[in-house]
Amino acid sequence: MTPEIRLIALDLDGTLYDPRTGISPVNRKALVAARDAGIEIVLATGRTRCSALNIIEQLGLESPGIYVQGLVTHNGDGSIRNQQYLEAGLAREVVELVDDDIAFIAYSGTKTWVQRFDRNIELLVMYGEPRPGQCDSLAELTGRVPINKFAAMDVANPDKMNALRARLEEALGDRAQVLQPGLTIMVEILPTGTSKGDALGTLIEDMGIAPKHVLACGDGENDIEMLELAGIGVAMGNADEMVRAAADFVSAPCDQDGVAHALAHFLPEIVPPGLLQDGDG
Repeated sequence: MTPEIRLIALDLDGTLYDPRTGISPVNRKALVAARDAGIEIVLATGRTRCSALNIIEQLGLESPGIYVQGLVTHNGDGSIRNQQYLEAGLAREVVELVDDDIAFIAYSGTKTWVQRFDRNIELLVMYGEPRPGQCDSLAELTGRVPINKFAAMDVANPDKMNALRARLEEALGDRAQVLQPGLTIMVEILPTGTSKGDALGTLIEDMGIAPKHVLACGDGENDIEMLELAGIGVAMGNADEMVRAAADFVSAPCDQDGVAHALAHFLPEIVPPGLLQDGDG
């Protein structure tokens, strides 16, 4: 028997949100129905909260949310609930390991920073991330601004990102976590032992919700800990095999209303299968 679901944790890109079409009407209706039934809806994304404001508004969410790969948790009103940082010396070392010609962005709370702008950074801004502040030296910045994470990106050269990941993993070892969050065109560097799953565990403990009452949906490497923590871990049909292996259920792909199909499967009394046939309204 499936335990009562009290909270739904949702990755965005590749899970709930398609960059071409946004949130589908079917996914929106399913989540609003769950919200109206008293289920908490928690976004859990590598993005900043600023980039998710439109999604929060569309779904009418007042729940806390997990952002920046679990390193910054916000309350429903947008205030920061808690956050985690890279150690300053390690952050400087990371900057010095990345070539100057790679688009590189530092995340700090609700702000982001770059040394230079290029089409990769502009693409992030187009997708809703805050326009970064510009500084003369990210290495110098690490001495005066706490850094949650770094991200490197090259939309035209995923092989370059794969090589960067290997180089960073060799240099940093277990002192930092290096991952590619569902995108081969991006590499992120986070504090060791941090994840969306870790942040979700802290949040639900504060909210008095046991893991068995959580349903989590994701598609990327950065979602695995979250899927493993939840009583029901759902991988999208477009997820990599290692994500599917960590899940209890594999739903339809993101672009085929995978979130709504999962909710219809586990919450048929709230999200009836007929809703999947009617995406309008």
